[in-house]
Amino acid sequence: MARFHDILFGVITLLLILASCAQPSKQVVEPSHSVPIIHLDTRNKAPITSREHWRSGALSIEDSAFMINMQMRGRGNTTWTLSDKKPFRIKLDAPYPLLGLPCSKHFVLLSEATTPYSMLAAVAAFELSRRLDMPYTPQIKPVELVINGEYNGLYLLTEQIRVEPGKIDLQHWTRKPSEAQHDTGGWLLEIDGWNTYSRINLPSQLGVTLPIEYHYPKQLTDWQRNYITQLLQRVDSAICTNDKDSRVWEDLIDMDILAKYYIVNEIMDNCEAFSGSCWFSKQDMGSSKIMFGPVWDFGSAFAHRYIDKPECFIYQEMPNYCSPLWLKELVRFPRFQLCVQRHYRQLKAIHGDDLDAVIDDFVAQVSLASQAETRRWPNSPIGKIPENAPWVKQYLKRKIQFLDSQWL
Repeated sequence: MARFHDILFGVITLLLILASCAQPSKQVVEPSHSVPIIHLDTRNKAPITSREHWRSGALSIEDSAFMINMQMRGRGNTTWTLSDKKPFRIKLDAPYPLLGLPCSKHFVLLSEATTPYSMLAAVAAFELSRRLDMPYTPQIKPVELVINGEYNGLYLLTEQIRVEPGKIDLQHWTRKPSEAQHDTGGWLLEIDGWNTYSRINLPSQLGVTLPIEYHYPKQLTDWQRNYITQLLQRVDSAICTNDKDSRVWEDLIDMDILAKYYIVNEIMDNCEAFSGSCWFSKQDMGSSKIMFGPVWDFGSAFAHRYIDKPECFIYQEMPNYCSPLWLKELVRFPRFQLCVQRHYRQLKAIHGDDLDAVIDDFVAQVSLASQAETRRWPNSPIGKIPENAPWVKQYLKRKIQFLDSQWL
């Protein structure tokens, strides 16, 4: 009997060891099929681990015969660095109106995974930009993403900001080597502190250095760098003047477009509006003015939620990670304030306060997909979109009521 017990104990011990060594089966998460599904398959199923190096592969749309060769890589700054769910850039082999977006080779998949509110903020902000008739507002569409056969969650498919017809329409540089100093073209620039290899560090009269990225042209000759640096120094001096009745800056910047750009970011309480992902362009090297926009990146929207005070401007009581830069000077110009009030009143007169309907419509579209997102990424803030929508609507209501009291 003792020997039997020894054998039985040995068998049980062996089974426990085998069980402890067995690898648990990986949970397979299926898309919700409530929004379009994009499949990205890289060659040899190579993982996307870089924002610099492209991976070749193919893009297809589920339940359709569409398939196209493409390249993809990572993108983003905070989201790429801090989030397990990464955002991506896509470059198709040929231009295509992907899921009804404007025809292009270049698209972006935004993960919006940094805060519980950023995806809803992007939807509301882009709608505000369209209502204000900004020259260009990227279109967005919710999609579910499958990479190399594995579900990767809910994303926003959108356009890549770049110099293209229908997007940022600029005069192109001809780049004739023999006539380089006489060449002319437009500029696509961005105030952003992340990129260090295509940047102009502009000393400002604000007492800080403004990090200006250049996206077009992609490389600068010495005279191009001197030209744009001198122009931006003139802009900085005109904005930072103590004479707030001066109109010098209005000869350099399109005030109406700037006012609209500011209104969108003020309503969304986006504290990084003028210090991060702040895009602006100049059509040519002639008399064209700098135009701010398009609006982009609302990961820092609802900035005053930490003190529960949307009833203030984005240049007041700022969080430590935000800086208003030029904005704090611009709002001291009476003519700029009057321009902001005029465009805000037009916005209210035509569209009222019906952002609730925009948010409700989006939540209805992505509700099931957000549940699948939670199964794939249990800690993802996007999985709580339906739960967060009432808070977003209430925050926006309070902010708009405050702006009404100031601008109407």
